[in-house]
Amino acid sequence: MNAIIMGMLKAEVSIKEIMRRTGRSRKCVRAIARGDRAEAFRPRVSTLDGHLDWLSHEWEGGCRNGAELWRRLRARGYAGSLRVASEWATRRRRDEATELPRRCPSARMVARLMMLASERLSRADRALVCLIEAELPDLGGARDLAARFHHIVRTGDSAGLDSWLAAASGPLAAFTRGILADRAAVTAAITSPWSPTEHLLWGWIHETYHYLASARKHLPSSIASCENVHVRTWLLHHLAEEADHSELLGPALASMPDAPPLSQSRPLPTTLSFVGLLDDLGNTDWRAHCLAVAFLQLSFRPGDKRHSAFYSRLLSRCPSGRDLVEAMKAHDLEDTSLGH
Repeated sequence: MNAIIMGMLKAEVSIKEIMRRTGRSRKCVRAIARGDRAEAFRPRVSTLDGHLDWLSHEWEGGCRNGAELWRRLRARGYAGSLRVASEWATRRRRDEATELPRRCPSARMVARLMMLASERLSRADRALVCLIEAELPDLGGARDLAARFHHIVRTGDSAGLDSWLAAASGPLAAFTRGILADRAAVTAAITSPWSPTEHLLWGWIHETYHYLASARKHLPSSIASCENVHVRTWLLHHLAEEADHSELLGPALASMPDAPPLSQSRPLPTTLSFVGLLDDLGNTDWRAHCLAVAFLQLSFRPGDKRHSAFYSRLLSRCPSGRDLVEAMKAHDLEDTSLGH
């Protein structure tokens, strides 16, 4: 970690930005900058200064217990307390947890970590992002450009679009070409007040269609890794019931005059990333996957006043989208009848 921080300091990254990326305190970063902190796991007191190399050797040799390290230190003439040695071992253990994962993270995982706000990342994830940015500076630049575009859209700052397109024409060339090809529509989307249209409703139902169809992809991962027989049985039943739910929305999507055939339509990258995250959860932590699936099923029930009010507002603002809204309501009714 010291080497990474020194690399960022040499690249003239501000101390505040280094704190944000690594999760280290200002005091720690300043100490490394001054060269006062050569040992990343240095305790608050300095009684171990003469033993740090020996401690690292013992640690690498397999001795990871603070009490045992203290006993061996005592045999070498160390007069400090057990607390100091245990503190060193704890800090070393925690810092090793922030090193690169043993398995290379997937592209979807890297994209998700790069786009999350720093305060939402764990220390280990912040360290991973820091290493990625150090090794792949172009990726960090692309992340910053994506954040700028998000800010433009959220704030309606159409005046900032030209400068953004100029900056992004290299790193995000394909994306900027798509914007330039339909510049008027993009500008209108940024500056116009939001109001649901039939095309917007179609997009919502279209992404829901692809999410429902993805049950065949992420549920088997959880079924294969689940160790609980009762939960595995529930997941199998859920897969059987969800397998054809996307077809409840298919006819309404196909009824829109200028809609592309479903066999040729592709979900948005965000939908693909979300499904990929569920698939990763299913492979690595079936309990977390089950919690995520259960949460996603917690929608308004048809008997709930909020449920009817939501769809009533949609239809009042976009009467031409009735077929799409009714298809979604039919799916909600089916979910309720199955106890989802």
